[in-house]
Amino acid sequence: MDKHGEKVCCFIFSKVKRGVILKRWYLCVIVLAVTASICTAAYIYGRRSTLSLKKVDIMASKDNSTISPIIEEGTFTGNISYEYAQDKKIYYTKYSDKKSIQVYDIPSGKSETIMDALQPGNKINFFTISNDCYIWEEDNDDESEDMTNWGLYIKKGSQIIKIDGDTAAENKGIAMSPQGMSASGDYLVYRIHDVIPGVDKQGYLIKLYDIKNDGAKTIFTQADNSDIGISDPYISGNYVVWSVSKDINDEKNQKSDVYIYSIKSGGFVKLTEDDNLSNPIIWETYVICLSNDIDGSSIVILNTVTGKKKTIAKSDYTKFPEKEVHDYFAGNGYITWNNSYLDSVTVYDILKDKIYDLKKSQNTSDANNNLINIKLFGKTLLYTDHFLTPKTGKTISETNRYIILR
Repeated sequence: MDKHGEKVCCFIFSKVKRGVILKRWYLCVIVLAVTASICTAAYIYGRRSTLSLKKVDIMASKDNSTISPIIEEGTFTGNISYEYAQDKKIYYTKYSDKKSIQVYDIPSGKSETIMDALQPGNKINFFTISNDCYIWEEDNDDESEDMTNWGLYIKKGSQIIKIDGDTAAENKGIAMSPQGMSASGDYLVYRIHDVIPGVDKQGYLIKLYDIKNDGAKTIFTQADNSDIGISDPYISGNYVVWSVSKDINDEKNQKSDVYIYSIKSGGFVKLTEDDNLSNPIIWETYVICLSNDIDGSSIVILNTVTGKKKTIAKSDYTKFPEKEVHDYFAGNGYITWNNSYLDSVTVYDILKDKIYDLKKSQNTSDANNNLINIKLFGKTLLYTDHFLTPKTGKTISETNRYIILR
């Protein structure tokens, strides 16, 4: 008997006891019989109510766990290279020339040109927006030239400032255009190959540019150690992350150190050392890395507060051809990635610790469906839906699609 049934029994028994004193024994029998019947009914009813509530709770839990993270999806302009997205606007360059930045407005379905390259004949190779400022890199991109005529610019209102540029001529060396440019709030971070300040040699440098105060400083160089390579840096809020790879034996096997730099303190520390983690990106206090193991690469997330590490996506070398995960992005609490089979669009919800398969390729006997060039900007996910003939590989159709996440 549950507590509900017991309370009903006690209540009825006390009422009978406080009532008229029964003088005949058969009246006691009748009262006890009635009480027993009511108690039994109360017990059964109480059990049924409890079971029903448990069933509803389970169903509600299942419903909540299967709610899609998608709140809107659609298509946008084709034959383009998308560079950035925010506030239901997609910024892109055309495959044909890359001489301008255009924006596609999702609500209206219309596109317009917002800026052109500063120098005639130049092509725009990077574009982003941070704190309402346009940031881009452009160069001549002409193989017949020296390939070093580049400039990195920021537009604040109507003012255009050159942040950095080619110094090959004055330094008598090769200064390649910046790579791994990433912006967040008042800061831009990027990697270039140039003359290292204070050292008579060239190497890779990581620079941090203060958008608000128009100042730049070098936060890491290859001269800081004897390691062989520095990854593209990535910024989120107050933190910048990157990795440094190095040979550990004569067979050229490599290990990596992951670094994290605090803008507030102006210093960096090693987050991991002599590990197989590399190419980090960051969202708030979560660092996402590529792990290179003998069984294949995987995408790993590190919680810098708790120190916990979790694998969220893994390559599959048991398949032929091997299935590789690569090119991952983080934004608005989500992580997405590409895979060599081009067969899915997947996101991982960091805070809920849950993976969602948003899209699967729809292959038929007449067409192969590839889901390619998956990128995430904040809560806007972009990808290309590509159909081609199985025998010839000829393109049947190519559609750019967007997904707005919760």
